[in-house]
Amino acid sequence: MDKVEDIERRVRPAAGVTVIIVTYNSAPHIASCLASVPQDLSVVVLDNASGDNTLDALSRTGRQITLIRSDENLGFAAGVNRAARAVQSPFLLLLNPDARLGPDTVERLARAMADVPDLAIAGAISRDEGGAFRRTSGFRAATCRALLFAALGLRALFPSSPFFDPQSVARDLASAGPGPFAVDVVPGACMMIRRGAWERLGGFDTRFFMYSEDADLCARARAAGLGVALIPGAEFTHEEGASARSRAEMFCQLFAGEIAWQKTHGGPGAARCAPSLLKLHVLVRRLVAAVAPHRAATDWAAVWARRADWSRGYQAAAPSAASGGKIT
Repeated sequence: MDKVEDIERRVRPAAGVTVIIVTYNSAPHIASCLASVPQDLSVVVLDNASGDNTLDALSRTGRQITLIRSDENLGFAAGVNRAARAVQSPFLLLLNPDARLGPDTVERLARAMADVPDLAIAGAISRDEGGAFRRTSGFRAATCRALLFAALGLRALFPSSPFFDPQSVARDLASAGPGPFAVDVVPGACMMIRRGAWERLGGFDTRFFMYSEDADLCARARAAGLGVALIPGAEFTHEEGASARSRAEMFCQLFAGEIAWQKTHGGPGAARCAPSLLKLHVLVRRLVAAVAPHRAATDWAAVWARRADWSRGYQAAAPSAASGGKIT
């Protein structure tokens, strides 16, 4: 006979989900994040040596969690990998601490996984605090044309344009049916993945300290013939970049991740073009700030000053990047 828990998972797929959250100085957000997670789901939190009162904030929630405390900041990719080792559930739900799940989101994602056996990675629609659709909900892989138009500001001038924003899926998604909507990339801010697929792919590539680790995982999944899709009706609210110490740091990491991805998956031409196009991206914004002073001018100046570092992309990860941590 089937075990009771096996029957429950078939009737309610979300019963087989464990939520993984990686925190780093996440005190302002972690309580609302956890409050959005259904009470009957297991939660594993890995804290990346936060310097604020994240651990106190976690304790005050009263939520029963498995807490793994790292002695160093492993980054997002290695942090998730470490946390995943403590999980035995058939589905993992990666969730940013600055994200809040919508009603029935976990159930919708898990149901899609149960209904479509070839679907390995599923994502929810991301919305900002005002409820507006975020283009980072899910998207097509970046090309040199996409990077050029973003650098020149044309993507911002013509949002969701198939020509000037070839990564956007907003128009196609708006007219899509209720079933899974195939995309190249599901963001790691809210990503459900089958444990079997996670193990088959080897988890995140820890070379990606933060940003583009999700794009890399999705690219490897698609190359292996596995499905990657957004699930209409599943939604979450996301305050992007909340874990970064500064906007300048966020952009440096973002560009390093993009260049590493292009070197890995974009082909020789993209690997050569990406560093120059992203430098152009920063230079254009520095010039605009010089003509029309803006509070972001200092950030872009700092990013430009560090271009020699981020334009190389992320380098090989340290051997200890996915090890260690105290479980409580």
